Amino acid sequence: DVFRSLVMAIPEPMAQVEFARLAAQKLDRQEEQIESTKNRFVAQLASPIMRAHLGAVEGTLPLRQLMQENALLYFNLSQGEEMLSAEAQSLLANLILSEILHTVFTTPRAERKPVVVICDELPVFRSSAPMLAPALRRSRKLGFRFIGLAQGSQAFPEGVNDPLLHSM
Repeated sequence: DVFRSLVMAIPEPMAQVEFARLAAQKLDRQEEQIESTKNRFVAQLASPIMRAHLGAVEGTLPLRQLMQENALLYFNLSQGEEMLSAEAQSLLANLILSEILHTVFTTPRAERKPVVVICDELPVFRSSAPMLAPALRRSRKLGFRFIGLAQGSQAFPEGVNDPLLHSM
């Protein structure tokens, strides 16, 4: 069975259990279980910007090479004319930050160059807080500096007690 093979290929054990549970259900029950998530994901793919970022396998951004060249990268994720929803903005911001952190942490010591990331509108990155906090504790020895900018703690869901603010 193809679906069973796909489930077994999922590397994360908890996700594997959930997908196996889903596969055991009748088709109408499966649809009921995933409909909301599917609709949200399909809506993201309606944006050409999101399709370009999520569907690219060629011509992707060579982050390690750009870091070696001390390149200046600017990602404009404003919601402006390109109709980037708040959810799409957050998704892209956090994907880009994840890629940068992955590159910083996997670059061999001999190849490391200082990297500075400046995140404007820091609240957009709040879903990265669980990843960002431990990364920032190890960042100095990797030559990584992170600057987060916001227009006040009121922009964070939990105000001054927001986990993202406490990871800084």
